[in-house]
Amino acid sequence: PNVAQEDGETCLHVAARNGNKAIMSLMLAEKADPEIKSKIGETPLHVAAKECNFEAAALLLNHLKTYKTEEEINDYVNEKTADGFTCMYYAAEIQQDQLHFPAEDAKLVNLLIDHGGKVEEQADKTNETAMHLAARSGNHSALLAMVNKIGAGTVQIVQNKQSKNGWSPLLEACSRGHVQVARLLLQHHAPVDVFDEAGRTALHLAAMNGS
Repeated sequence: PNVAQEDGETCLHVAARNGNKAIMSLMLAEKADPEIKSKIGETPLHVAAKECNFEAAALLLNHLKTYKTEEEINDYVNEKTADGFTCMYYAAEIQQDQLHFPAEDAKLVNLLIDHGGKVEEQADKTNETAMHLAARSGNHSALLAMVNKIGAGTVQIVQNKQSKNGWSPLLEACSRGHVQVARLLLQHHAPVDVFDEAGRTALHLAAMNGS
């Protein structure tokens, strides 16, 4: 079951992408390895998160609990791809047309956080957090799950993190016209006096975007 395709993906990657729980269960029983990475550094959990397959992700994590310590599972959840992305980044970027049932993206975010997923982790190349990505993609549901789960103190820390171009999550939301997301960030005391590399604040970007 661990034979890889040309792109480095195993059958478990493919089944996780398609949310095929029956095939996944069968392969895991036959000793399929959920830790194998594809050539771009994705584990089957990355693939499940990217495709918003909550049940596939839950199945993988429940399987790992049978032989891994909590710390080892936390490390697995926070594994980075070759581009420096974690499963949490992928979950943050989910679009509503990817959901298989209502609020699946929020359930996935909660699942990952429950297993050690870090919202505050910054991407290697861009310094963006999962909150930046949720703000950019306009994923209010995933963002709400994050802020409800991690607590006010951590929300403040993450909201103050800036990407390499100086953008905070609020700047991301305002630049894209995601009003509902921007409102949620402001309700959680997002700093409005953050400037990007061009000296613009969230208000500048909102005005430019007609928001």
